[in-house]
Amino acid sequence: MTTIVSRGHAANRSAWIARGRVRDALRTARLGVSRMPIRPIYIVFVTVALAITLAPPRADAGKRRVAIAPFDGPARRATRARATVVRAVAAEHTVLPDAAVARAWRQLGAKRRRPADYARVARAVGADALVTGVVRARGRRATLRLTVRAGATGEAIDTIRVPMRRGRLARTAFAEDLADAIAWAEPVDREPPVAARRRRATAADSGDDAAGPATPRVDAAPTELRATAAPAARVTGPRAAVRAGLSVTSRDLTFSYQASLAPEQRPVAYDGGPVGGVAVAGRVYPSRFVDRVPAAEHLDRVALVFELDRAVGMRSRYSDGAMDYDLPTDQSRWGVGARYVLPLGSVDVDTGIGYGQLRHHIDDGGVDLGVPDVQYRYLDVGAAVAAPVAKRVSARVSARYLAIVGAGEIVTASAYGRAAVRGIDMDAAVAYAIAPEVDLSAGVRYLRVALDFDGTGDMATARDGDPDQDVGGAADRYVGGYVQVGYAF
Repeated sequence: MTTIVSRGHAANRSAWIARGRVRDALRTARLGVSRMPIRPIYIVFVTVALAITLAPPRADAGKRRVAIAPFDGPARRATRARATVVRAVAAEHTVLPDAAVARAWRQLGAKRRRPADYARVARAVGADALVTGVVRARGRRATLRLTVRAGATGEAIDTIRVPMRRGRLARTAFAEDLADAIAWAEPVDREPPVAARRRRATAADSGDDAAGPATPRVDAAPTELRATAAPAARVTGPRAAVRAGLSVTSRDLTFSYQASLAPEQRPVAYDGGPVGGVAVAGRVYPSRFVDRVPAAEHLDRVALVFELDRAVGMRSRYSDGAMDYDLPTDQSRWGVGARYVLPLGSVDVDTGIGYGQLRHHIDDGGVDLGVPDVQYRYLDVGAAVAAPVAKRVSARVSARYLAIVGAGEIVTASAYGRAAVRGIDMDAAVAYAIAPEVDLSAGVRYLRVALDFDGTGDMATARDGDPDQDVGGAADRYVGGYVQVGYAF
């Protein structure tokens, strides 16, 4: 069986190309407002006056009674983060005693919690708002996710994610946003239950409709009420990310055929060596560019992704016994898709769908090579899992099924004919965090396309002189490794 081999230019033999892999669990950063003292006192007065005049209206600015639940996550970091949050909340609102809150929280238990369960805890301690927190650690880095809930209903008012540096939390990174979110919680009726029942019974006997529950009355038109509705919970984080670098990939195309075929009658295989190239990939979270969107907590987890990969200086060598050929070869791949990132504790699960193409073309210059070009067009569906494994180090594995809708020249009637085509794409990588927004990763990738010919192509039949099918199928494999640098904006 004849074999075609591929190679790269000498300058590219050690080249690496970054595959377009962007981590589902991107580091988040929240901007705080830096307050610098200004010596001229009149500038201070003018600034404060303008701020009061131009500031948008807040929810009721009165103090709220706030219950801060025990935080989940690594015990030491969770305790330290909660203490910082308590101090930040106490500067603007009234923090309820830890003992009462902890007792009510223990009674709730470790079951799956619903809004009604959170409301029960808040009602037990007389809280207008309930703050819960989860610390997710990744090596030396960690992220605190704060959720502010209305005491009356238990529903989430806002979700705030704050990066922790060396296990510590900076108050300037979240204090203002947290205080604003708590202010959206409506004050609850803290009248003793027995007194409330007596008052309602008296009101019912007297027919006084005004003696209903003691809730604040809002004198506002319906449009004004809509304008001051509580903001949707948001997932803060980078709006976009890009990843680029170097990698190496080799291709191996083999066929299954009748064992009785003589060597010169067997199909021509392709045995590719390592070839370098360049690649770029990116990820964009569209909803994070908009201040207010419906279902923001879910839309903020949706990303649009793209990838582009192209071999550089690739050539294929072929010999027909009388002459050797060194032919330019083009190998490229691109894809687009949508992903949804779901955090499960310290693990991020990334699911999604996409569309892509993989092309391998040899510029034969009129030479009959016996190896048809391929251009796979496919829809992909799959998932990825990322988790911390050590300080600053995380691992990621992914798998995608390729539903191939076109394969190019190889499935034409003049080649091997119609075929059932399917594929799989797998990836495993380890990343090291250089900085909060920058990481360096290395990994391996394996892509395999299987073709099952139906015997209608000229190159699949009559290779030994009889009309029977001689070539049953093919396996097209692409194996590579990569190093890449990622940056989140």
